[in-house]
Amino acid sequence: ALPWLLPALASSAGTDPAAVDLFAARADTPLGTAASLLSLGGIWNARAVPPGFAEPAGAVGRLLLSLAALAGWGWLLARRPRPDWAVGLTVSAVLGAAVALAGTVEPGRALLRALIGLWPGFGPLRDGHLYLAPLALLQAVGVAGAVRWLAGARGEAPARYRAAGAVAGACALAAPLVLLPGLAWGAWGALRPVEYPGEWTRVQQLVNADPVEGALLSLPWSAYRGFPRGGGEVTVVLDPATKLFDRPVVWNDALRVRDGDRVLVAEGEDPSARRVAPLMGADALPTPSPGLAERLAEAGVRYVLVDRANLPEGAEPAFAGPGFAVVHDGPLLLLLKVTE
Repeated sequence: ALPWLLPALASSAGTDPAAVDLFAARADTPLGTAASLLSLGGIWNARAVPPGFAEPAGAVGRLLLSLAALAGWGWLLARRPRPDWAVGLTVSAVLGAAVALAGTVEPGRALLRALIGLWPGFGPLRDGHLYLAPLALLQAVGVAGAVRWLAGARGEAPARYRAAGAVAGACALAAPLVLLPGLAWGAWGALRPVEYPGEWTRVQQLVNADPVEGALLSLPWSAYRGFPRGGGEVTVVLDPATKLFDRPVVWNDALRVRDGDRVLVAEGEDPSARRVAPLMGADALPTPSPGLAERLAEAGVRYVLVDRANLPEGAEPAFAGPGFAVVHDGPLLLLLKVTE
């Protein structure tokens, strides 16, 4: 969380407390939110849930495996000598689960909103599901402990215990495929590597070769981009410009989340984006004006990158005139330098 905490101490970055409600853990199984979190589910993004994850049989199986893992962890804690890190992992898992559960009830959400309003550095607490990571590590070790307990924990254990341990070990190895079949083979082919069009690499090289400081403004004014995959399918990803260039990128970092028929919006965190946002028109492009280049320069913008493939239908970037120099003009991307 240091990339959040340190800038929060010395910058004007902000975190919208309303995002607590957007990121709160939710029930992604029929067993409820608490059981979903205990079995390492509960993610807020419904589109990130693997196919078949909510099937009752699999949900019950994952919960039983989690309970067995916790029992195995308790058995390991009771043994001597106890590893030095065991207590630390236990405390971390309990605290992480508490953060995740806090967002599931209104008093907890109110507390998180108050903390974020007090200091933006508390922003990482809003995505409580992330803090299940220590619990996941604890359960991974706990499963091994449960298998050892069933096996008698010693080589001289009776044969029936060794057989039980062998069966338990085989079941533990098969559990990921049996309990999460939707993730097998890259979620049945849904997860596979893709490459960005080569024009993105050419633009990256042009911008990164410039030693003069200044930000890059990524357009259209939207957080996501769509890339055709063929067959009419489109891969939607976070704007690649945000990670592509060796300079600050100004982009629309406001978070839009669909909840049924509603679209909820959490205000972005970058103060540069808040300064540039009023310049945008209805077509997600800056409204043409005689002083546009000067205003962008005042906001610290040196480059403007327009992703033509993701412009709204009928929209056309209008940056003609003084103050802009064309650096790259291709079928997918238009790169301009602010010369004011």
